[in-house]
Amino acid sequence: MLAFQQVSVLFALAVHTFAIPLIANRDTVQDLFSRDDSSSCMSNNNALQIGGLWVELIGNYTQDLADAVLLPGFTDYSDSALSLNSACPQTTGPTPALMSAVFENRTQFEAGQGPQPSIQSTISQVWNGCTSVTMRYQMTNLGTRPVVGLIVMDVVEAPAGSSHPYQLAGMFSEFDVGSWISNLKDAGQC
Repeated sequence: MLAFQQVSVLFALAVHTFAIPLIANRDTVQDLFSRDDSSSCMSNNNALQIGGLWVELIGNYTQDLADAVLLPGFTDYSDSALSLNSACPQTTGPTPALMSAVFENRTQFEAGQGPQPSIQSTISQVWNGCTSVTMRYQMTNLGTRPVVGLIVMDVVEAPAGSSHPYQLAGMFSEFDVGSWISNLKDAGQC
């Protein structure tokens, strides 16, 4: 275990290595956090709607909804999902290596998510940006242990006439895989 003094030295080194160069270039920092053109950023309501669409997509999956919400090149990254399938296989075939995409496109997502059992979820918090939505959520029907997760969704404006104002281009998610595996073991599914 690292002593407090060692952690302090590591933190100082990280600040010196990463933060100081950013602060020295104020234009870069300002660009990273600029929100001057708020008309091009999504509203809180849009972010909540996007979060709700994701909850609906994994809780009440239909191909029509997937086609409406996901871009054809949609990608899904989750080391938690890869670890879950490696420790307690729920699909056939080899599990991709960690840091690989779970799904590399919408077609793969549809083939993988469609036959899966419904995952009911509640949204705890949503944070919106101009091109992303970050959501903290809890999956509620997986057993007695809570399974909490975080998702960062890359979004783009949907074409005119679409049923939703935004579509998902990709996502990065992580969740409490330990609780999920324990719930599966309790149910005799792992």
